Amino acid sequence: MPPVAPYSHAVRAGDLLFVTGQLAEDPATGEVVRGSIEEQTRRVMENLKLVLNHCGTSFDRVTMARIFVTDFLLFSDRE
Repeated sequence: MPPVAPYSHAVRAGDLLFVTGQLAEDPATGEVVRGSIEEQTRRVMENLKLVLNHCGTSFDRVTMARIFVTDFLLFSDRE
């Protein structure tokens, strides 16, 4: 389903870059990954990496991140 309105994946304000939330959507197909939380997380992180790279930066410059999970039982501190 296409977005209901245009939006930016990132907005630069001075030296800061604000990146919007990302879905586990495969950019090649537009389909949302329906796998495990690990598979979805990998896709989201790859999507974030694409946005950061496009803006000329990378994860080593990120200062804050927030997550959204639909079931807190899926959240853990394992790496």
